[in-house]
Amino acid sequence: MPAAPDREPVPQPHVHGVFASSPPEPRTPGRKTYKDLLVWPAVALFIICIITTAALAGTNALTVGPIADQARLAAEEARKAVLPAATFERVDLSSLSSADLASAVGSSKSLSFANAEAYRGLDAEGKTAGVVVEVDTRGYANGLRIMIGIAADATVAGIRILADSETPGLGKKVADAPFLSGLLGKPTATGFAVRKDAKGDVVPVDAVTGATISSRAVVEAVNAAARLAALLQKGGA
Repeated sequence: MPAAPDREPVPQPHVHGVFASSPPEPRTPGRKTYKDLLVWPAVALFIICIITTAALAGTNALTVGPIADQARLAAEEARKAVLPAATFERVDLSSLSSADLASAVGSSKSLSFANAEAYRGLDAEGKTAGVVVEVDTRGYANGLRIMIGIAADATVAGIRILADSETPGLGKKVADAPFLSGLLGKPTATGFAVRKDAKGDVVPVDAVTGATISSRAVVEAVNAAARLAALLQKGGA
């Protein structure tokens, strides 16, 4: 039998473990791979984020000071609006006992001194002109933040509603002059109450029509501020 003709050996695939794989396809110069298409946009986005964050941080650093200064000036002007005084010094209410604070709150179930602030107002000679109290209370809809000025003669010097979420057209009218005029300039010794609640020597105040709960909340806040001011005037803090 004639010998089989010589044949060119067939190239065998590369074998890794038990699987065969073809050699990697040579990369064409200038052709972007799938990896390139993913990496570079991610790098660009990362750089943009770094620049944006740095810009925001710089802007915040430049504005946080002026914003805080404006807030302090606005608060100072509000205090002067409810109590004419040359300067104000903050009173540390944490030095008061829980019993003192409870006596100032009185029977109110909606008022809280948890975030209250108090300031002594001083005249040009350094004498006490009165006390300003900021207190939170709950009206009909939600909460009110009220600033009250009690003069040194224990009369209501001024009231300002700093924030409220009461019903438009009803509860929000407690911030208007017609209602507040029933409290301003009045002595606080016997306390105040909306007319339907008034008994004995308590000074009656006409509630806003259709907003008795909101009116009662403001009146209770004024009573609490007056009791706290009396306590501070006696040297309670």
